[in-house]
Amino acid sequence: MKPSDQIDQHIAGVTDWRGPVLATIRRLSLGADPAVTEDWKWMGTPVWSCDGIVSLANPHAGKVKWTFAKGALFPDVDKLFNTGLEGNERRAIDIFEGDPLDEAALTRLVKTAIAWNRSRLQAKAGSKGTPKKAASKPAPKKATQKATPAAKKATPAARKATPAAKKATPAAKKATPAAKKATPAAKKATPAAKKATPAAKKATKKAAPAAPKKATKKATKKA
Repeated sequence: MKPSDQIDQHIAGVTDWRGPVLATIRRLSLGADPAVTEDWKWMGTPVWSCDGIVSLANPHAGKVKWTFAKGALFPDVDKLFNTGLEGNERRAIDIFEGDPLDEAALTRLVKTAIAWNRSRLQAKAGSKGTPKKAASKPAPKKATQKATPAAKKATPAARKATPAAKKATPAAKKATPAAKKATPAAKKATPAAKKATPAAKKATKKAAPAAPKKATKKATKKA
């Protein structure tokens, strides 16, 4: 069975005042725009669509609820919505027995809903058609920037190594005075050696002439 036939059967099955109200809602929805279509969804709900769902209607106990799928997102100029006002998307009109139906205002509301659906589609189509900018290449730049601080960190390390070398130089300088101190000691040893030399000379003089002189005198006496 076609959706339109199912809706016909549904409306005919509501034999009280709610049946004609559903029939009026259907007529206003289809007459608002030639592109409006109707469907039978969710196991017994008439739905009208045009570039997206516009509205749906259901008979309830004591009322007919006409719900607009995106009613919270477009202006309600004639202040027709009277229920579901806390929702983020949906808004609804509860129609009770004897309520007058302002068909002109209700038709404007349906047209507003259709216009919002179309603007939404156009916005999506525009965003898809907009060419994306070529992605820049930040990775090499970031790598370079990261490498540079690393190199800078390495430089202080090298600078720290330089004072160490400078510290080693004073140590070498300290070693040099030690060598200088050793030199005076050697100099002191030299005079000692010099003092030892005259003593040796005196010993030589005393030992050498004594023996020959005595021997010569004895030999002379004998002769």
